[in-house]
Amino acid sequence: MAATNEELQAAILQLLQRLAVSQATNPEQVLESLSTNISEFCFDPENGTTFVKWFARYSDLFESNARSLDDAAKVRLLLRKLDTSSHSRYVNYILPKLPKDVTFADTVKTLTKIFGRQTSVFHKRYQCMQLLKSETDDIITYGGKVNRACEEFEFQNLKIDHFKCLIFVCVLKAPRYANIRARLLSRIEGETADAPVTIQTLIDEFQRLVNIKSDTTMIEHPPSSKNSVNSISEKKPGNQHRPLKTESKSTPRTPCWQCGQMLYVRDCPFSDHLCKVCNRIGHKEGYCSCIKKSSSDSSTQPREKKQFQKKAGSRSQAKGIFVKHIANSNRKRKYVALNINGVMTSLQLDSASDITVISKKTWQQLRRSKLTPSSIEASNASGGPLALIGEFHCEAVLNDMVKRGQ
Repeated sequence: MAATNEELQAAILQLLQRLAVSQATNPEQVLESLSTNISEFCFDPENGTTFVKWFARYSDLFESNARSLDDAAKVRLLLRKLDTSSHSRYVNYILPKLPKDVTFADTVKTLTKIFGRQTSVFHKRYQCMQLLKSETDDIITYGGKVNRACEEFEFQNLKIDHFKCLIFVCVLKAPRYANIRARLLSRIEGETADAPVTIQTLIDEFQRLVNIKSDTTMIEHPPSSKNSVNSISEKKPGNQHRPLKTESKSTPRTPCWQCGQMLYVRDCPFSDHLCKVCNRIGHKEGYCSCIKKSSSDSSTQPREKKQFQKKAGSRSQAKGIFVKHIANSNRKRKYVALNINGVMTSLQLDSASDITVISKKTWQQLRRSKLTPSSIEASNASGGPLALIGEFHCEAVLNDMVKRGQ
C-alpha cells in the first residue's frame, strides 16, 4: 500500500532531526561548523586590531555554540583561527609547555597579554584628555571614540589623588623636565596599596631629583678657591719695537695689514714704527696704502712734532680704558635672569669674572639681605682698589640649578 504524502513528509522530518542530533553530538563536526563562522586573527596594533577586540566578537559563540565541546577542543578551535605569525609567537611564549597542556581560560588570558595594547593606564587617560574630532569623522564615529576612550579611562578605579598626579605630570612639558617626567611616571606606575602615590609624593620626588642634578653639577664644576680678582695692567708705550710673539693660540686668516706677517694686528712689532717713506707711525715701509688717512692727515705734520707727541704720550699714564664707539655697546652685553633669595633679578653675564658684584640698588631689591664685612680684596681694571660694601649669603636658582654661597 502506497504511503501518503503526509507520511512521507513526517519520515523526512524525522530523518533530518536524527541527522541534526547526530551532528550536534559529534565534536569534530561541531568544531568544523564553528570554525567556518570565525574569521582569522591577525595582530595589527597600529590599526587597533588586538586580541581583546577580536575575541569580543566571538565570545558568545565559544560560550553558547561551543558549549558541547570540551576544554581541549575549544583550545584547538581558538588556535586554529590564529595566523601563522601569531601562532608561532604564542607557542614560543609558553615553552616548554605545549598548547594542549594549557586550559582554555589560561589560553585566552595569555593571548590577551601577548596581543594586547602594551600601554599603561596613565597613557590611556592622557590620550583620552587629548582626544580631538577629525574632519572626516561623523558624529556617530566620534561619539564611539569618546565612549571607548572614557571606558579605557577606568573611572571606577580613579581616585582624586590619581587625577592630581595626572595633571601634575602633564603640565611638565618643557624639554628640561624630560628626565624628571620619566622618574615621576615610573613612581606612579610603581604605586602599590602599601605605598600610594599622591601629589605631595611627586613634589618631594621632584625636589629630590633637582637637588641630585644640582649636586652632580657641583661635583663636575667645583667652585674656585681663589679669593682674589685679577686686574688689567697697562703697558706704557715705548719707542722700541715690541718683540714678535711666536707662540699664539691661533693663526689669523689674513696677514697683518701693518707688516704683512701672519699675525694679529695687536701683536704687530711695527705698531710704534716710524715709516721712512710716508713719515707716519704704525706700519712697515711698503704698507703705506693700507693706512687710512684721517681728516687731519698726520703726514702734513713735521717730523719733530710727531716725535714730541710720541715722547709726551710716553710720559702720560692712563688710568682707564676708553672706547671709541659706545652707542651700541649694550647690544653686545648678555644678561641672565635668576632667582636670588626668592627674588627674580637680572645680572650681566661675565664668564671671565672671579666674583659676582651687584649694585647697592640690586641689593636693596633683594630685601636688604644681611651684610657681613667682605673677606676678599678686589681691584678694578686700572689696578686700584675696588671698594665693596660687604658680602651676604644667598641661594641662587637658575634653570632648576640651585647654588648656595656668599
